[in-house]
Amino acid sequence: LNRTDTRLTADPRFVYLVSGPEYTPTLMEEWCNSSGTCDVLWLTFRQPPPPGQGHIFSPRSTHTSGRNELLTAAVEHAARMTSGFDYFIFSDHDITLRLTMNNTYALPLSCAGNFNISAYECFQDWLLQHWP
Repeated sequence: LNRTDTRLTADPRFVYLVSGPEYTPTLMEEWCNSSGTCDVLWLTFRQPPPPGQGHIFSPRSTHTSGRNELLTAAVEHAARMTSGFDYFIFSDHDITLRLTMNNTYALPLSCAGNFNISAYECFQDWLLQHWP
C-alpha cells in the first residue's frame, strides 16, 4: 500500500479491501487519501490496476480467494506499521456510503444532521464509538 501524503505521521486505523473487475477511483479512496485515517487496497480480476500502488491483479481469483488475497496483503502491510489496523473492511467496487435523513439516528453526534461531513468519516467514527 502506498500512502502519498508524507505529512501524515499516524498509521491509518482502517483499511478498505475492495474487489472489482477493474480499478476505478472511488469516494472511499478520495476520503482515505485526504484524511489519512484509512488505506484502500484493491484486487482486480479483469484489468490490472495502476502499478506502484500495492494493488493486486488476480485474474483467476474467486470471490473467496480474492478476499483471502486482500486480507493477506493487508495483514502483511499492517505488520510493517507501528500499530497495525483496527479494522479490515471488505467492500465490492460498486459500494458507496451515503448519509440520508433516514439513517442519522444511529450516527455519532458529530455526524447527526451534518451533511457536509463524509459518510466514511461518520462510519469510521461509529466504529470507534461502538467497537463492534
